[in-house]
Amino acid sequence: MFGLGPFGRWITHAEPAADLVAGMNLLGSDMDELALIARTVSAEYGVSSPAVISANLTRLLNRRVPVTSLTAGGALGFANLNFADGTVILVRGGQTGELGMLAVRALQHQVRLESFACGPDRVVLTLAGGGGRLFDVTAVGVAPGG
Repeated sequence: MFGLGPFGRWITHAEPAADLVAGMNLLGSDMDELALIARTVSAEYGVSSPAVISANLTRLLNRRVPVTSLTAGGALGFANLNFADGTVILVRGGQTGELGMLAVRALQHQVRLESFACGPDRVVLTLAGGGGRLFDVTAVGVAPGG
């Protein structure tokens, strides 16, 4: 007889049932979306987590792998710290010109990984740059395949 109109359609609209198996009263589509977000974050952040960076740096220190070069990191203030075993750590300089000085000293084979300190949100590397000079740089990530 009569159409429901907007108000009637709103009243009769039924929400999909929550997926009780999920245990959080979320819809199955919400769980799918959350799983996708988790995979994306894992893929993007996985090589950048302090734990992953720390594991790589521990290996490099234990094996005394030499630094071979410092190359452009894709953005101003960032550089790729390249090691002889193929590991590449993306670093950010602490002071203006610091990465440039390190790059020159790396070409002269004077840069080595001295130590690192791992906090909950960042990893700081101490690099010996020849002549007793120490440089502190912040590790941002490990290059894929590194």
